[in-house]
Amino acid sequence: MSFAPTNTRILIAVATTVVAAFAVLGRVWSGVPGPDFALWILLCVLGEALWVRVPVGNATLSMAITANFAAMLLLPAGHALAAIAVATVIAEATLMRKSPLRFMFNASQSMLAAAAGIVVIELLGGVAFEARAFGAAQVLACLAGAIAYTLVNTFAVSVMIGLEQRMSPFAAWRANFANAYEVVSNGALFALGVVLALLIRMIGPAAVVLVGLPVVLAWLSYRHVLKASAASDDEYDERDAA
Repeated sequence: MSFAPTNTRILIAVATTVVAAFAVLGRVWSGVPGPDFALWILLCVLGEALWVRVPVGNATLSMAITANFAAMLLLPAGHALAAIAVATVIAEATLMRKSPLRFMFNASQSMLAAAAGIVVIELLGGVAFEARAFGAAQVLACLAGAIAYTLVNTFAVSVMIGLEQRMSPFAAWRANFANAYEVVSNGALFALGVVLALLIRMIGPAAVVLVGLPVVLAWLSYRHVLKASAASDDEYDERDAA
């Protein structure tokens, strides 16, 4: 998400999001992370590095969903939220060169989205890869968790775009997220997150190579679709002006 930090309402919304995210993090924190914590930050950063800009509001979306979701499934809740937040700050501050206001909001809303997904997954029985076979119940839990994550994430982004662009959040959501490609692409990234978690349990970090190529393909495809859409809009505008 990217916005001009000039609106008092935006500042209040960002502050509220940050406070809420850190309150949730403090509630679920479970001690010092393990040695694999740095690896998860790196994986999430790599996902954030594959980003695209959505049509309305100058916002950005990344392919980090895959690594984020895998972290949500494998790490303790607090560690997963922290890894996602740290990765967002690193990627947006260094790769996208966003302002502190922007990357603090994005890190915080990502934590809240991940927390919502984790809560829903736990309510449906969780996903314990070591304890039992990965069956229909766990697929349902992952699906529900992915939906919860998506709803919180896209709602937060749409509200901020609405504040900046002086449009309704629903209009911002519809312009950026209400299309079939978005649903299919996000679904694929979440599914790859489940696959990544399963493979890491089976073969370790080498699973990143197997899952990484489809994620890059999804990113390239997303870029192509957005460029084609932008070109089509430009052509329509030119014809309309003529």
